[in-house]
Amino acid sequence: MSSLKNIVFVSGNVGKIREVAAIFGHGFNLINHDIDLPEIQSLDGKDVIKEKLNVAINLLRDSSNEDFKLIKEKFRELGVNVKSLDDFVLFCEDTSFIIDTLSNAKAEFPGALIKFYFKAVGNKGIIERDGGSKAKMVTYIGALIKGMPKIFEGTVTGRVPTKFTDEGSFGFDPSFIPDLSKEFSTHQGLTNAELNKVDETIKNKTSARALAVNALIASVSSGGEHVTALMTSIPSGGGKKKSSKKGSKKMTGVGKKKSSKKGSKKMTGGGKKASKKSSKKSSKKSGKKMSGGGKKKSSKKASKKSSKKQRKH
Repeated sequence: MSSLKNIVFVSGNVGKIREVAAIFGHGFNLINHDIDLPEIQSLDGKDVIKEKLNVAINLLRDSSNEDFKLIKEKFRELGVNVKSLDDFVLFCEDTSFIIDTLSNAKAEFPGALIKFYFKAVGNKGIIERDGGSKAKMVTYIGALIKGMPKIFEGTVTGRVPTKFTDEGSFGFDPSFIPDLSKEFSTHQGLTNAELNKVDETIKNKTSARALAVNALIASVSSGGEHVTALMTSIPSGGGKKKSSKKGSKKMTGVGKKKSSKKGSKKMTGGGKKASKKSSKKSSKKSGKKMSGGGKKKSSKKASKKSSKKQRKH
């Protein structure tokens, strides 16, 4: 069997393990192994998953490592012999929950820090604080496939419900109502927790985790090619619009108008006024000398002198 059929999911989360196993289905030698991977304090799930994957790779690169020995033993129970990282696909996962009312143009919150927000207030607190807000779930999978690290992403838009309706569900499933495709439109308006009660296979077809895992499956099934996960719907992108407005102001709007006005005043405005004044002054002066007051005065004096002479004669 191809090494791409041997899959190690690094996780100790029972809910995630159950969902991932259901999404993979048959045809793979899938095992999970719990490694305490550090999570960097970042809002960006991509940064978090990159660090997780790097730590896991560095740890399991040494085949004498205790974690590698445990993985090797689990595969042996499935009748598979692994000797190094090249003999299986390694992957880990991280899910971000982005709530519009907590986000802005600079940051999407709580993002990858959802586990801390959830731990602090729980599903009830999230719904009480953020009920009705637009939101989205983003799952990132970091995988090592044939020695190459790759990232897969699944995104689902939706909203935070206004009422808490479920106790004892997995994670923050009660805090998210996903936007469903036409295929599942009869269940539109239900939280992920409620969908699981109606039919648990629905979430495993429509969730952000399902999209990311299916992208990974498509990749290993095609020989390790990177397949981008598709989104079930278009993200709201409120923050992006704000940033684009700011960017347009800086690049095309206010700045240019101010500079052009100042420039025009310096180059064309004040100069023209000054030239008008100087032309008026010069014309007045030249007029007085060449054609105006000078001619009138000299002609009057000449006429007076000639008239006096005529009287004397």
